[in-house]
Amino acid sequence: DAGEGEDSAAQRAAALGRMTTAYTIGATIGPALGGILAVEKEDLYVGARLAVWGSIVSLVLSVVYLKDHTAQNEQRNKKNEKSSFVDSLKNALQLLWHPNVSSLLLLKLLNGVSSSAFNTILPLLFANRLHLSPSYVGYLMSASSLSVAVFAGVGITPAMKYFGRNDARRLAVVGIA
Repeated sequence: DAGEGEDSAAQRAAALGRMTTAYTIGATIGPALGGILAVEKEDLYVGARLAVWGSIVSLVLSVVYLKDHTAQNEQRNKKNEKSSFVDSLKNALQLLWHPNVSSLLLLKLLNGVSSSAFNTILPLLFANRLHLSPSYVGYLMSASSLSVAVFAGVGITPAMKYFGRNDARRLAVVGIA
């Protein structure tokens, strides 16, 4: 049913939007809160412990309250054929080795590693080289996350219009690399 597929796509898009919003709020508020707590409690790790506990609570709430649509989708898509875990793994590996997919996943992996390294090293540089207080480092990291979110929210559409779809994709790939 076409309408059902559209609803499903809209639900996925809405869920992705909520997830991105939650991540952005956490990435913006978290460093500032962690910096303030580090100064108040005189413990540099209090913010990290709070983040871990927050993640655990989020996981438990997700498992308990989010409806699992997987079983419904499997029933709907079932055609009297059973697929095993091995079959699913074979399909995933076959997709992984597709030339376009593997190069994009490698690029995403490299981007993730470099971004993680940068986000780990930057606060250390602020604290150790510039001798900034933990709260100020937290504010800077929060401002960094907020500026990325604002650009993503208001800058992407004008950039796409200015550069065009293909040039914008090329610039994004170069920017990721």
